[in-house]
Amino acid sequence: TLTNFTFWCPSSFQIAASLIHEAYKEKGQNCIWFDRGPFYPLGEHYDEDFSKGVNVIKSGHDAIIVSFGIMVGEAFKISAALKKFDIDVGVIDLYRLKPLNKSLLLEAFKKTKRIVTLEEHTVSGGLGAVVCEFLSESDLLLPVKMFGIQGIFRHEVGSRDFLRRLDGLDVQSVAEKIRSWLK
Repeated sequence: TLTNFTFWCPSSFQIAASLIHEAYKEKGQNCIWFDRGPFYPLGEHYDEDFSKGVNVIKSGHDAIIVSFGIMVGEAFKISAALKKFDIDVGVIDLYRLKPLNKSLLLEAFKKTKRIVTLEEHTVSGGLGAVVCEFLSESDLLLPVKMFGIQGIFRHEVGSRDFLRRLDGLDVQSVAEKIRSWLK
């Protein structure tokens, strides 16, 4: 574990620009993980204070999806797809992965029944592990479903959407798995 290290992963170009200023103000080392996009338009769901490191874009009674970076837009689409089945799934943008804003996460998690993590990285040691560790420290017992890459080497080459489908990270696959899990 790196001490005095802040790790940012913006979910939009607007947030990326703001995080440069936040990183400059932080003491210690900073890393901003940029993605080239394309990003889902999320601007209207944010205020101007990006120092919090987390934004509850939409609360959800049945479950809440925690994600970061480009996958926040995918989480928003998954939430919309599940709404068609009267399943209320929220979205959290965890754009500062380290240090966690534990109080805001705990507040959001207390308002839902289940947690889903969604990332475009390996599940092992990823966002799901961070969320589970946080839950165990906070004594909050909620079921967690983790979506990410399953630590396999891919020989296939293709677009990001193609590779997401292969890994089951496309909107339709994740929405169907969440729907089944919530039954």
